[in-house]
Amino acid sequence: MDETGRPLRIPPQMRSYAEKHDLSQLAQGLVSNLLIDQPDDPIPYLINLLQGNSLDIPRVMVIGPPAVGKYTLCKRLSTELRACPCDHREFAAGPIRGSFL
Repeated sequence: MDETGRPLRIPPQMRSYAEKHDLSQLAQGLVSNLLIDQPDDPIPYLINLLQGNSLDIPRVMVIGPPAVGKYTLCKRLSTELRACPCDHREFAAGPIRGSFL
């Protein structure tokens, strides 16, 4: 088997370091924010995210059929989480700049 076909083996000390510092969630949050905001210059954007520690802000999406109380639930969540609500029309308009930070 050549080098490209072998499974990747991560040394235990690297795995424990990544788990201790929650690096998997950090990387996932950075990539998610990049895909949502699609900044023109991603490197300064990532630096700003890392310095601001804004990846800890909860993100909630409420989906459901009409007339089941989504709006009421969103208003309550917005108040409880001190979040900035948005709706599907904002997503259809293009990338949302700064709404998730």
